Amino acid sequence: MCNLLSGFINIVGVFTELRKTLLNRMESSKASKVENVTDRRARVQALGKERRQDDEEGKQTESRGRKKAHRCRRYRRGTPKATENAAKVPISDKQLTEEAFIGEEGGKDLHVVQNHNKQLCQNKVEACLIRTNDSPPSSQLDCRLSTTPILNEVRNLVAALSEVVIQVTPQDCSQHLISEPASSTDCSASDHGRKGPMQNVISLGFQSSVTAEHSALQHVNMRSQPQPKPPKAVVNTRKSKIDAGSPRKTPHKGRHAVYEEYLSSLQVSAGLKRGELLQTGDTDILIDGVERRNRALDGDIVVVKLIPHDEDEEYKARERNVCVDNGELASECDGDLSTSDLNKMKVDTLESDSCGAPTSTYKLGKVVFIVERKHSRAAKGYLRLPQNYCQTAAQSSNKKSSSLSYVLFAPTEHRMPRMRIQLASCPKGFLQQLHDYEQTLFVARIVDWPRHSHLPEGQLSKSLGLAGEIEPETEGILMEYDVDFSEFPEEVLHCLPCAQPWIIPPAEIAARKDLRKLCVFSIDPVTARDLDDALSCEALPDGNFSVGVHIADVSYFLSEGTALDAIAAKRATSIYLVQKVIPMLPRLLCEELCSLNPGKERLTFSVMWTVTPEGKVKDNWFGRTVIRSCAKLSYDHAQDIIVSAEKGESPTVCNRLPPLFGHHDVQTVCGAVLNLHSIATHLRRQRFEDGALRIDNMKLVFHLDQETMLPESCFACVYKESNKLVEEFMLLANMAVAHRIYKAFPHYTLLRRHPPPQEHLLAGVQDFCRDLGLVLDCSSAGALHHSLHNTFGSDENSQAKKSVLMQLCSRPMKLALYFCTGALQNEEEFRHYALNVPLYTHFTSPIRRYPDVIIHRLLAKTLGYEECVSLDVRNMQMLAEHCNDKKRASKRVQELSTELFFNVFMREKGPLESRAVVMVVQDKSFDVYLLRFGLQKRVYCDNLPLKEYHYSEHGSRSTMTLMWEPEDAGNHPIKQIIKMFVILDTILTASKDPQKYTVMVTHPKRSKPMGAPDLSLPAL
Repeated sequence: MCNLLSGFINIVGVFTELRKTLLNRMESSKASKVENVTDRRARVQALGKERRQDDEEGKQTESRGRKKAHRCRRYRRGTPKATENAAKVPISDKQLTEEAFIGEEGGKDLHVVQNHNKQLCQNKVEACLIRTNDSPPSSQLDCRLSTTPILNEVRNLVAALSEVVIQVTPQDCSQHLISEPASSTDCSASDHGRKGPMQNVISLGFQSSVTAEHSALQHVNMRSQPQPKPPKAVVNTRKSKIDAGSPRKTPHKGRHAVYEEYLSSLQVSAGLKRGELLQTGDTDILIDGVERRNRALDGDIVVVKLIPHDEDEEYKARERNVCVDNGELASECDGDLSTSDLNKMKVDTLESDSCGAPTSTYKLGKVVFIVERKHSRAAKGYLRLPQNYCQTAAQSSNKKSSSLSYVLFAPTEHRMPRMRIQLASCPKGFLQQLHDYEQTLFVARIVDWPRHSHLPEGQLSKSLGLAGEIEPETEGILMEYDVDFSEFPEEVLHCLPCAQPWIIPPAEIAARKDLRKLCVFSIDPVTARDLDDALSCEALPDGNFSVGVHIADVSYFLSEGTALDAIAAKRATSIYLVQKVIPMLPRLLCEELCSLNPGKERLTFSVMWTVTPEGKVKDNWFGRTVIRSCAKLSYDHAQDIIVSAEKGESPTVCNRLPPLFGHHDVQTVCGAVLNLHSIATHLRRQRFEDGALRIDNMKLVFHLDQETMLPESCFACVYKESNKLVEEFMLLANMAVAHRIYKAFPHYTLLRRHPPPQEHLLAGVQDFCRDLGLVLDCSSAGALHHSLHNTFGSDENSQAKKSVLMQLCSRPMKLALYFCTGALQNEEEFRHYALNVPLYTHFTSPIRRYPDVIIHRLLAKTLGYEECVSLDVRNMQMLAEHCNDKKRASKRVQELSTELFFNVFMREKGPLESRAVVMVVQDKSFDVYLLRFGLQKRVYCDNLPLKEYHYSEHGSRSTMTLMWEPEDAGNHPIKQIIKMFVILDTILTASKDPQKYTVMVTHPKRSKPMGAPDLSLPAL
């Protein structure tokens, strides 16, 4: 018995050792396979990189458009369910394909669509199909490709050509997928939409059927190692990190691409030549909806493809019936995908309003290519959680909150889309302190926007501070519009004169015309520090006048090609905010060496005329001069002198004038101002008789507390006679210099043109006014000016109508642009529409405008000074376009600064009262123009204490009937009619949002009678 037991124990030991030996062999075999797969994958990636380079070169010769996809026929093997749910991969119509049954192993079926075209087989395998049956998964990998000879043969072929790895896992069949290669390139950033290899991650299985459109050729490698957690199934385009950090398990499962893929450069070039595509700023094209905007932002230069109107109706119908899965899109976008938001791009888009032309008259288009991304892609805003995550879930440690890996960035600018921000880049403890960050402003920048994602990927740049505070808001505005507000670097400051105080070299004075004894003075705003222009007027013995405009000679200090010149060209303009100035040049130049400060000898460039008392110019002179200003007058000083003379009073304003320098007395200065005013009046009258146009838009002025820099008062800036005086002589100098330089350099002159307004919009305003019984002649700039300024009376109602029409007529107007004359062939395009002159440029403000510096250099070369000026049409046109961009950004930044201070003023001093005139009536709201502040605001009927309201429309005449709740109980409702040009009393109140305010209409019983003075207007 003992022997039998001992023998049994020996047998068990033998089997135990045998089992260990088998397990060791299995483990070594498994490790060897892993190493082989790793080495093969590295080799495949290297080969794939070479294939992609060859692919890019070969793709240039392929025909344009998408490849027509063909569904491959499949031999069914296994259960019907597996065959029906097999993944479908499109095959190019240029390829000859057939299905090859490869083999069967361990209950798994494998079918590969193999390319049999001998020429293409050398460098690509177009597509691959993997299908599995319903066999239950085993604990070991059942599909071992090395056991079948035919599988080995296919494996060798595919391994040599592979770029995409096929992962087969022992888990559920829905987890089999094709994963993306590691290397990729961003197609939506630096290459302006040029196509590249598309890397697809395709989910295979019974519940998923994904069709991927290949923009480049893919190669296949078989990998047998199982993965415990395969990546999510997404379709990726190059380096785009689509839905990175999204808690959704299959973010694009069953969803098509949101945006169309950009055309290649070759396709765009061919389309422009054939006339199928457009790239121009002179054609009005309506780009309706975010999908057609195709990830382009405000200011981008784009190429547009026109859309037939019948196709547009199908698009709108499809957009109305779009289905959102599980509310994901709504939670991500929160209304940001409204088709009513139209961006103003380089190709002009139009907003349809009640007085514009109908949408059917517009050309419709969609963006197919971005030539240049001029928008900074930066915005200021707030961090917000997605709507499907509440604060309690975020602060808890449950599974839902732990899966949150991104937050939403909500810009304050409505034209910017929301962004996905990785939670890891948010401030530490953000989820635990949501309330603390609710009103914190951040700056974020778009870093990627894949075509399959509604929202772009963003990255936080800076935390600014609390919303509504002046400095954080201002810094956010500057960063959003890419304004350089940093200190000037050392290499720039080294370009400035070292010795202080600086003295003009005697040799330079000898080379210039000496005007230091002439009565020269400046007229500027009282707070101005950069005084770049001055005037002189000397009576001649023959009864005429010698009038001079003297401009700071900035080009003397700003040598071409220096670091100082480079940074001035980059900034292109000074930006005037409410509380400060962002200078184009260092302050040593702006406020000292170049500024025409009184009592200081300064270098200038002068234009002088001999003018008759009636304003007729007899001759002119251009040259470099040296002056010594005798006084720094403000507009108020000059206005006092003019008003005193009109009243017949002697100019006894010596006590109110600033200190005088030199031998000039008060009578000399006042006499020169009055002579200039008289000549300017004649010049102005003649200019408008010749067909000039002026549309006045009210400008707000703030008086700030010197300690807190908060606004203490706010009023509208009044355009006085002293302002008109300076304007006329600056215009005269600019036109004279333009003609002089263009005569010398007809192909290299930097001019400023103003294109005519958009005709159909202006015609819409004209028809709208005709229906209201108003005559508006829009045949020319002069006719429009006469209609606006000579038709209306001086009473309150007439002036209100005039204000509304000014606003309506300003909408069709285009912006004036710098350009190089050699870049335009037709001289008719040189014209300035508003001034109605053939040639115009900017010469009078070189301290704050870089184009003026270029004009000074060209004028110096014209006059024979030793100046080395580069004359190149292409470079000058590029500089002109850059200055246009900076000018446009500067204008917008200044407007936002005014809005910011007005909101602060509302919060500190509100509520405020103002008369308002109705501009537009809509079905649930109406727009008003605030006469006190020159602002437009919308009033919503639902926010008023009304019992009910009714909207009616008769042609262009829209009417809103308001039924007010009675102030005394038991009385009948009070009826009020709202229509165009009706004057109302309004109350402005601060909103909960520190960046907004609301306008409410005063109850009719508390309104002021028509013609009563508006006591809320300050004394000006």
